[in-house]
Formats: sequence, structure tokens, C-alpha cells
Amino acid sequence: MYFLLFELHGWGKRSAVQPQTIYSEVPKVKKYFPKGEKPMKKRMIAILLTAALVLAAVPQFSLTASAASMAYVERSQEVLENFCAQDPSMFLWNEYYYEKTFMTQEETDSLKQLAREITAGCSTDAERIHAVAFYLAENIYYYVRGSIGASSRPCDVIETRVAVCEGFAKTAEFLLQCLGIPCVIADSEDSVSFHAYNYAYDGERWIAFDSTWICTNSYTDGVFQEVPFLRTHYYDFDFEFGIDEPIHLPKMLPLTIAEGRFERFPAYAPLTFYEIPEGVTVVTDGAFNGNEMLEEIVVGKDVTTIEDYAFSCDGLRTITIPATVTSIGGNEEPGYEDVFCVPSYYLTIICEKGSCAYRYAQSYGHRIKLIRHPLCPAEYSDIKSSAWYYPAVSYVIENGLMGSTDTYELTFAPNTKVSRAMVASIMYRIAGTPSDVTYQATFTDVPQNQWYTTAVEWAAQNNLASGKGNNRFDPNGYVTRQELAAFIFRLAEYQNADTGRRASLDAFKDRASVASWAKDYVMWAVAENLLSGKGQSDGSLKMAPTDNATRAELAAIIARLMQEVLK
Repeated sequence: MYFLLFELHGWGKRSAVQPQTIYSEVPKVKKYFPKGEKPMKKRMIAILLTAALVLAAVPQFSLTASAASMAYVERSQEVLENFCAQDPSMFLWNEYYYEKTFMTQEETDSLKQLAREITAGCSTDAERIHAVAFYLAENIYYYVRGSIGASSRPCDVIETRVAVCEGFAKTAEFLLQCLGIPCVIADSEDSVSFHAYNYAYDGERWIAFDSTWICTNSYTDGVFQEVPFLRTHYYDFDFEFGIDEPIHLPKMLPLTIAEGRFERFPAYAPLTFYEIPEGVTVVTDGAFNGNEMLEEIVVGKDVTTIEDYAFSCDGLRTITIPATVTSIGGNEEPGYEDVFCVPSYYLTIICEKGSCAYRYAQSYGHRIKLIRHPLCPAEYSDIKSSAWYYPAVSYVIENGLMGSTDTYELTFAPNTKVSRAMVASIMYRIAGTPSDVTYQATFTDVPQNQWYTTAVEWAAQNNLASGKGNNRFDPNGYVTRQELAAFIFRLAEYQNADTGRRASLDAFKDRASVASWAKDYVMWAVAENLLSGKGQSDGSLKMAPTDNATRAELAAIIARLMQEVLK
């Protein structure tokens, strides 16, 4: 009786199929796997006849979706049309996807070879899709129960010969991707029924197939039971085949945000980083389900609630959660994780100390990294409020003109010497980071895509930096105090500030050491109180024009420039 109901349930999913065409006998492929136990022919005939009689007599097996489900069907159809409108090439894997299957190179190469063997003799992608779908249906056994378990890794599916729907779908997807054929996994949008099958693109259209349901073989408690027919109507079926189960949808759903709720992130979006936008307040159950590419997610500052299983994405390694989030998950069972599907030792949660995310990470053993506040001087570990430069350093930090010198810790490094690249970058920020800068390879030692490239190009194109000769800028070279005066003078001119004032250098003991080319710049800097000299033990002052400027000195000059000269 159980077997009969199993067969009837599968048949009920297919629209416009007559009982006599439920099954089509197909020769079984015996190349890789031994024969299993075969049911008696009479038993199979009896089951088919009984199925036909029941289906003819019971009205609830109507092949038309109920009125209550029509709205869902229409919405699902719209989603499918959205999916089909995408460029199929965007679903093709690159090497990065293969890494995400967690298989060795040897296992991957073996499956690529198997894909070629299965489709040998096929001349079109449509034929290759058909060959792969039916190869799996004929050679893999549906896992009912047993002690060996059912892995969904394609290499394990092929080796053990058993799988549930996810294993069938993932293996079909992998084999077709190996052949350069776009293939995605479709799964249930609703939590009522979970199932997975495939869509593959044959060059003209998407073909839906379900190797799980084409297959009639089963594995139960160590017994491989082989059935000599296939349910061929589960190949290239119509989309609307659901009756009492949810319509199944492709995983490449469009990005869905509705009324502040983040409902769906495209599972096949080729991104490793994503930031949830402003305006989103809730990340819903399963929002990121199925994405294996994403490695880092930043939760938006407006989010307050993260629902169960919101971030069920295998590749996730880092997530930033702001203090605005006050609810994460809904499972109160001790030790039961219900938001992330990756092991706790893989995931780092970046958060505020004492926040909801911080407590969640502690509860489930995730690695914690505290959120830095680069615009907050108090969080820098190497500046003290008693230091002479603290007011100036605080100003440049709070205004985003200078920041941390370390990637992982907030350090200002006040005594570190200033480089030419640093000065160019700060001037570029003061000017408002103009966008009309094109790379012209002005200097041979300033390549593209360096953190300072745009700033140096902007400075050169606006005559704020002239280089060190031989078309070199020397970005890592240190800046002397008199060179800094020259840079700042040109910036003031660029900003249309009054640069007419000058002051005598007689008060400085070492005034003669100021270079002739720099004297005018230094006199201007002294007049504007940007340079004030260094006190000596004998009470005298030195300009120290050839000393390398420090970050603390630069901060003091920039703060005075902004507050007094460019105000």
C-alpha cells in the first residue's frame, strides 16, 4: 500500500497525463552498478492497474490547481518568467564555483570525465541534458533509509549510488556545468515541502527535469531495489505541476525587498560580498538560502530583526551585524543554532561589544571581532588625551582626513614618518575627492589600482605635485618639513585661499638651512602659524626644514589649515 501511495503521489504532480502513459519502459544502464532486487512482473502490473482505477474514481486528483492556490501559481509564474529573462551565460560556473563544492581536484576531474562519457555521441546540448538526467535516474537509488547515510556531494552520490533529491539535483547540476551547460537547482519556496530538481539551458530554452522522480530505484536498509521502468514525464515538464504542494521555483530568484523586509537574495549571484541596503528592517527566514558564493555580508544599519535560517549560505565566513539588531533567530532550545548553517569555527561575527549579536556569537561559539569606529579618536590605542597633538589628531580623525595605519587595529602612529603618498591622499580628501580624475600614467612608479593612485594623479594633473625627476613620484619616500610647506601652499592656492602673507624666519636658529626653493613656502607657513618651529634646550627655536615630518606634525598642520586658512 505504501508503494502504491508513493506512485500515486508522484503521478498526481503531472498535468495532462493519461494513466496508460504514466510509465515508459527504458533499458537500464548496467555499466557502473550491479543489479538490485527486482519486483515481480505480476506485482507491477497489479500496481499499475490499481493506480489507474483509483485515479479515475477519485475526484481530488483533478489536474487543475485549486482556486486557493491560483494566486500562488500566478506569482510563481511571474518569478519563473523573471528567471527565464536572464542571460543564461550568467549561470555558468567559473573555477571559483568548483572550489565551493568541497571536492578534491581528483574528485572533480573524475566527474568531469564521467560527464564526457555519459554524453559521448550526443551532438546537441538538449541531448546532453537528457543523457545526464536519465543516467542519474537509472543508476542512482533513492535513499529511503539505512545506516550509510545519503551525502549530497556529487562525488559521494556517484560512489555510494544513493541520494535524496538534493543529491540528485546537485550531481545533475555539476555534471552539466562540467559540460559548459547552464544548470541551476530549483527548490521549494515554501517550508511545507522541500524538494530539489533542475533547470538546464539547451541553447534555446530552459528544460525542467527531476531525476529524483524519473528514478524508481530505491535503497532501504542495505537493499538496492531496482524497478524496470522510468517516470519519463518528469523530464521537460510544465512548470505548473503542483497540486497539494507548493510550486517549486528556481534558486536564481530576483533580489526581493518588500516593505522593509529582505526576503530573497539570488542564490546564483556571482558575488562574494554583499551589503544589505538602508531601509531594510527585517532579514527574513531563508533570505540567503542556497548561496554558496557569498563569503562576507554586512547587515544594514536599519536592520532590527534577523529571522531563523536567514543566512543559510555555506560559504559565509564573515558577517557584520550592527547594534541596531535586537533580535536574532527564534529558537530558544539551548545550544541549537538556527540562523547560520556553517560551523561556528568557520564564521566570524563582527559586532559591538555587549550587543545582541555579541551575545549570540558568544552563545554559539562563533569567533568575534569587535566593530571599529575609525572616526572616534578615543578608540585609537596609541594616542593619549594628554599628548600635545591630541586636539589636532582628534580633528583630522573626526573629519575623515587621516585614519588608522593598521588594517585590524585602530592605531594612528603619531611618530611615524609621513610619506609622499600620504600627503597626496590627504590633500585629495581636503579637495573633496574630485571624481574627474583619469589615469594617465604620469609617473612610472605609480601603477593603477593602488590606494594612492587616484590622489597622486589628481595632484599631478593640478600642479600640486611635480615628482622627483625621471618621471618618478617616489610614493613611499618621506616628506621633509619644508617639502610639506610647499605641498600645503599649493593646496591653499588650489582652494583659492589668500596666500599673500609672509613672516620673517629670523626667530629660527637654523634659518640658513632652509632651501632657497622652499624659503617662500616656509615663510608663508610661519605667517599662517602652520609651522612654529621646534624648541631647543637652550631656549632657541629651530625650523628643522630637512627633518622628516611625522604624522602628528602633519595632523597639526592640517588642523590649523582647515580651521584658520581654509575656513
